[in-house]
Amino acid sequence: MAYGDSESYENYRAAFLDWVYCGKPRTGVTYDIMRRTRSQFKLALRYCKQHADMLRADAHATALMSKDFNRFWENINKCNNDKIKKYTPVLDGCSGENE
Repeated sequence: MAYGDSESYENYRAAFLDWVYCGKPRTGVTYDIMRRTRSQFKLALRYCKQHADMLRADAHATALMSKDFNRFWENINKCNNDKIKKYTPVLDGCSGENE
């Protein structure tokens, strides 16, 4: 199973659609395949969520080692600016679009 790519999702999606096409059986081969691929996808997703910072740092290091400085600094800027909001949520004690 590869972490970080969409292979596990594609496998799960195909197995899920096959399972739905067969009438959503509760037993059998299609059910077993759907359950196994779903658990593999959830495992990969959980790994990515738990190791997001490490995966992001590895991507930055790869860009830096390949001497692609433009891509490196673009990624750094994206990571640093992801918490910035475009507009202030409160102005003169009023919040929301209507006020």
